[in-house]
Amino acid sequence: MRNYLMNRDIDRPLLRVEAILGDFLLRGNLLPLGELMNFLNDRRRGNIAFESCELFPLAADRQVRGVRQESLTVVRDNLIALCLLDEAQMSHERLLKASRPVVFYTASFAIQGQLHVNVDARDTDLLDDSRDFYPLTQAMLFPLRPVAQAPTARVPLLLLQRSRIQAYHRQQ
Repeated sequence: MRNYLMNRDIDRPLLRVEAILGDFLLRGNLLPLGELMNFLNDRRRGNIAFESCELFPLAADRQVRGVRQESLTVVRDNLIALCLLDEAQMSHERLLKASRPVVFYTASFAIQGQLHVNVDARDTDLLDDSRDFYPLTQAMLFPLRPVAQAPTARVPLLLLQRSRIQAYHRQQ
């Protein structure tokens, strides 16, 4: 079932998401303006607003448990990955047909999935600087350190920020 909110005669899908930040995991709702990939890759957008949120520290040694907020703003540059939790909501996203099995490494996670790329992209140069967020379908997240609150281990769509990737390789 799709949830839509009307805003100035524009249908905006209400997306159930998890956002992985450097030190926090956010669970909540996102109302992107337009298609999610375009919304996240808009470099003029410095902040992203989430609704009906829970914010949890990732590190197990943190003093704060979790915080609930009706609204929470995240600085876009601090977003490592945004995960769609509902596979039905993927139908609104236009992804390139070609995909490659890839494993990415960030400071805190190894992320495995199908990276959607141009069919002629070289394995050693899959990420260009034309966009900041890259889509992975059938994504699996593996924490590299103990975490207090683990993100969902398997998600249908994960959008990974290029600048947070430290290394990657094609999965054999």
